[in-house]
Amino acid sequence: MASRVSTGFTLMKESWGVLRRDKQLLLLPLISGLTCLAIAASFLIPAGLVMSALRRGRGDEAGPLQPLIWLAMVLAFYLVAFFTVTFFNSALVAGAIERLRGGEPTLRSCLAAATGRLPQIARWAAVGATVGWTLHALQSRAQLGGRIGLGVAGAGWSAVTYFVVPVLVVEGVGPIEAIKRSALAVKKTWGEALTANIGLGALGLVIGIACMLPIVLGVAGSVTLFARSGPGSTETVPLVALVAGVGVTAALLVVYALVVSALKGILSAALYLYARDGVAPAGFDAATLRGAFSAKPG
Repeated sequence: MASRVSTGFTLMKESWGVLRRDKQLLLLPLISGLTCLAIAASFLIPAGLVMSALRRGRGDEAGPLQPLIWLAMVLAFYLVAFFTVTFFNSALVAGAIERLRGGEPTLRSCLAAATGRLPQIARWAAVGATVGWTLHALQSRAQLGGRIGLGVAGAGWSAVTYFVVPVLVVEGVGPIEAIKRSALAVKKTWGEALTANIGLGALGLVIGIACMLPIVLGVAGSVTLFARSGPGSTETVPLVALVAGVGVTAALLVVYALVVSALKGILSAALYLYARDGVAPAGFDAATLRGAFSAKPG
């Protein structure tokens, strides 16, 4: 456990070193998140209007078309959102790879690299979204044993496709070939079983909890101030303390999400280059990269 925590800390530090040199990479997950919100609104608002019109036409009774329309809208949104996230992840990985190979990435060069792989990204989005949606739908309807089995299958799918985005960016192959090369990269270097790095996750959890401190302090401060001022008081200080705590926590969580997303993209790029070339990219230690995953015994 201690060695995994140490490995996670080292990987985070090395990825952070790359991010410090290329802070514009943080803009990519930000744009991705904002775009997904806009896409959600563009799907949910029309879907709500259509459902409302259908209900009015049938006297507020659910017709046979409503579930089908809703399912079609959800599937379409899932596919478009998956494509959007993959596109910006590809741009992030492209920028990280450019930096790790000694280049000077810019936001424009990152987006251009992803745009150059639009056909491959679109085909992968169709495959990835279909598999992800199917696993989620089956798991939500399965009994306990089935959920466990499908959870294992989902973890295996995540492991096999871990390097798909870097493969798409660098090699420009189709989704099936990208999955094969991703699985080969995992098997070649670390064995068939790709395991989560406990240390990296533990450090992220600690930072996430720390981001919640302002809201905790805000609630505690507002309760204390309210108790001192009395229930009939019109003082706004307790409310200000609470709002400030919520606002600071929200801002910290947004920054935390952006940084974590960027660090994951950088780390996947570094791991892919190491798995592909057998050489640690600039700024990363080979022994640390090897220790990020569990090798297959024997």
